[in-house]
Amino acid sequence: MSPLIIVLLILAGVIVLGVIAFINHSMEQAKLQKMRLKAECSERIRRLTELSEHFPGQFMSKELKVLLTRLELHFAEKLNDIEKGSQNGRVAELKKILEKPDEIAINNAKVRVDNEAKAKKIKQLLEVLMHQLQRATHEGLLAQKDAKAWAKEVRNMLVKLHIQLFSTQGEMFLKKDQPRQARLAFERGVTFLKKQPDIDQHQPALAEFEARLAKANDMVLDQDKASAEDTSALGDAVQEQSQEEEWKKKTF
Repeated sequence: MSPLIIVLLILAGVIVLGVIAFINHSMEQAKLQKMRLKAECSERIRRLTELSEHFPGQFMSKELKVLLTRLELHFAEKLNDIEKGSQNGRVAELKKILEKPDEIAINNAKVRVDNEAKAKKIKQLLEVLMHQLQRATHEGLLAQKDAKAWAKEVRNMLVKLHIQLFSTQGEMFLKKDQPRQARLAFERGVTFLKKQPDIDQHQPALAEFEARLAKANDMVLDQDKASAEDTSALGDAVQEQSQEEEWKKKTF
């Protein structure tokens, strides 16, 4: 066998090994890409489902429910393309819901926002919603005009959340005859609303907080007055008792 043939055979072997390595690399990359897309679609579906099912009823609307359903359908179809037939049932269910958007059911329970922990949990849901809307806009699934309108709506939800928190806390303290704590809650509500850039939109809520604050302040003054009278009466009683004891000592 001539040296030329040997060299050609070696070159051919190197080329074959290179082609095999390239094919393996391409297949591995495609496999990794498929896994990445599958994980991303599954995560988006999980987030959207969580929002749709656990969003507080007082903030959920048919429009929002339809939007979340539409976005979930997009990713369910995308996942269906990756894993053929895996989402057939869910895709059919979502399409059926979107056929009659006006009749979409809202079964989300309303949440009584009476402590900071509940408010924080709802705020986290609002942040998740905002993030999903931003990603949908970036991906072309939501028009810029609609995205701006939804961003404004989410901000309004956040304001309503704080209004509910401070209002509910204030009323709870009033029922417990704790006007000082109630006054603090209403003061927080007034301060929060006055910091809002669109304060004109929240004037009714601000007026309500100011009225409740005045009521709580009057109750505090009444309590202080009653306490002062009780203290004075107690002091008079002690003084009278001391005088009586002194008289008895002189008498006997």
